[in-house]
Amino acid sequence: MHQETTFLKAVIIGLVLVVLGGCCFAIPNIIHIGWQFHNRYSYLFYAVAVGGFITAILFSWIAWQALRLLQAIAQQTVFTLQSSANLHRIKIGTLLMSACYLLELPVLYVIADHADAPGILLIGIILTGAAIVISVFAALLEKLLASALIYKAENDLTI
Repeated sequence: MHQETTFLKAVIIGLVLVVLGGCCFAIPNIIHIGWQFHNRYSYLFYAVAVGGFITAILFSWIAWQALRLLQAIAQQTVFTLQSSANLHRIKIGTLLMSACYLLELPVLYVIADHADAPGILLIGIILTGAAIVISVFAALLEKLLASALIYKAENDLTI
């Protein structure tokens, strides 16, 4: 069990480093493009940059909760209220990410229409759908863990 959780921890840390590295390089470039884009749509690039920054922070927080959950799995203490709380935080975080992506879709539509690049809008739709799917999966795991905690409590009371 330790090898699998170590691998997953390394993957999560790698993803966080990629996202934060992308934030350090992509968001300043988006702001620079918006600054050079001298027309009435230049403010949209700033909205995309702010949305990207917010989702990067949310992603880091979700990854931290996932690492805490993996630590509980490695220590074989997954059937606790703390694990259920971690799953609840992951669910809330991904819901917030999907809401942020959903709010960015009209902005991406205007940018895609102006730049004649429909792939930009498709990327936004895919990111929104992925965040919603992860949120539903976390909610399902949270309910499953809650029922397992009830069975564990009943089993502990049995002689």
